[in-house]
Amino acid sequence: MILTIYLVTLNTMVLGSDGALYGTTSGGGSFSLGTVLRIDSLGNFTTLHEFSGSDGAYPRAPLVLGSDGALYGVTPAVNLAYPPFSYVGTVFRIDGAGTLTTLHSSSGNDGFFFGPLVQGSDGALYGTTSSGGPAHQGTVFRIDGTGTFTTVHLFNGADGAHPTAPLILANDGALYGRTLDTIFRIDRSGIF
Repeated sequence: MILTIYLVTLNTMVLGSDGALYGTTSGGGSFSLGTVLRIDSLGNFTTLHEFSGSDGAYPRAPLVLGSDGALYGVTPAVNLAYPPFSYVGTVFRIDGAGTLTTLHSSSGNDGFFFGPLVQGSDGALYGTTSSGGPAHQGTVFRIDGTGTFTTVHLFNGADGAHPTAPLILANDGALYGRTLDTIFRIDRSGIF
């Protein structure tokens, strides 16, 4: 008899515009690849989405409530040696009814291991990847509501490498972040 045990981690929850709590699990669901869930004010639990691999897998970052009332999140790109599975990293949008839209799927050149998102003062979402890009040192990216994905900065090692912390939106409208060895700022015009 083979006993398989899956460790499921509930990631940080976020309060939705409807007063319910929303979050992700890094495992579980029909495919054991993670879920998006909702808990209303009465404690009713609903699984809104089960990741299947083609739409991402193993979400680890908290969801972000967008100014449009929808929730946004990321899944990292994962390459598992055994069994030989590979899942693309994604940026996704999900509404309160559970309709998930993949806004972007990683090609690798635009980054691996998507970090948490933050909504910028321009309404677009920003985030980092801890690997990927031409130098494989990570990136800062921007994605708007239509899914237009733009790499804002490619780390090359001399300016830092492998962003490890969530971006922070400051009062001046600039974004601040951290790599393994630097603290950086990107202003509204994209100057790093």
